[in-house]
Amino acid sequence: MFDNPVYSREEKDKVIIILKNEYKPTPSRWNFNAGGAQYVHRLISASSTDVTRNSFNKINEEVGWEYIWSASNKIGLKHDYSHYFYSPSEGSLSVKDDKHINNEIFISFKVVEYVKVEAGFIMDWNKDMEKYNGWFPSGRGSISSVGLKYALFEFSYDYNLIPFNPEDFYFEHKYISPNYELMPARVRNIDLKGEFDFRFNSKSNFYVKHFRLKGVASYKDNDNFYNYYSIPGNVISAEALPVQYFKFKSDMIADVRIYDKKIRFVLNYEHYRYSADRNITYRPADIIGGILNFSSNGWEFEFDNRLIGEVFINPDPDDGRKLDKAFIGSFRMQLRMVDSFLLYAKINNIYNSRYSYRYGYYEPGITFLGGLRIII
Repeated sequence: MFDNPVYSREEKDKVIIILKNEYKPTPSRWNFNAGGAQYVHRLISASSTDVTRNSFNKINEEVGWEYIWSASNKIGLKHDYSHYFYSPSEGSLSVKDDKHINNEIFISFKVVEYVKVEAGFIMDWNKDMEKYNGWFPSGRGSISSVGLKYALFEFSYDYNLIPFNPEDFYFEHKYISPNYELMPARVRNIDLKGEFDFRFNSKSNFYVKHFRLKGVASYKDNDNFYNYYSIPGNVISAEALPVQYFKFKSDMIADVRIYDKKIRFVLNYEHYRYSADRNITYRPADIIGGILNFSSNGWEFEFDNRLIGEVFINPDPDDGRKLDKAFIGSFRMQLRMVDSFLLYAKINNIYNSRYSYRYGYYEPGITFLGGLRIII
């Protein structure tokens, strides 16, 4: 924020603790999980020593039970609870604690040899759902292939109440001013998935060992889609608006053997198409990525490239300004010294591209990282 006349620096801290326990009195399985999170956000004034500070703590617990009588036949229960404690002494006087409870009963079973069906009834409770006295019933269902050697197909539909999780939503963007009063979202989601997975063996010195192709097409109807907008000081906050959108994502992975060496090629593509009364900001319509990975005898090299499409910077539909496309590359190298010690080096933005994820703030040029990784 070196050229921002209002703020000189942004600081964000996020701490997540997860404790997982699993108990398996066959044919049943129990999960008992608990955890918490802390998020702290600070904006430091450019003209004084003032600090705008926001923070909250979160606790959550999960309990799950499944009775599994075969690989494709099971019944289960899920329960999870989360509670956000916002701090009124640090700039959040108008924000009350937030609570969310999710309960689900589900069943999965084979109807014929290659077809599996799964259905779930969901009952959510959220403090902000006053229209429904806090409670919101919903459900999900899917039909998928099972037992096919080289392919997997799935069609699913779900209608869920999705709580607002600020520790995830805000942490992924820079230069923000958090708004913690966003309502949960009711989301209808339709997914169509397809996957082909082939594995080969050969005595040849050159052959394709593994080839995988995966595609997912999704349609979502969200009555509280969280959209970014700018506020004074060239920082962004968030608003909620109804949005319908289509998403397509595809991945291709190929593992090639050359003598005792392995080369992995990865290509992926994502496309989004939105229908809304306002511009959807800071979300590219297209993302194309490619990775080339080489590993042999303790060495590993990875060459990563991404092309990120243009993004709107203002939700006002009369404002057509966009951030330019960005082509970003990185190179990573790793050498295993002994079993638990690895030398690590990485070059970011190897093309020295001039790009930004946020209007008014350019990302660094070529940067070099290096160090020692210790795996315990």
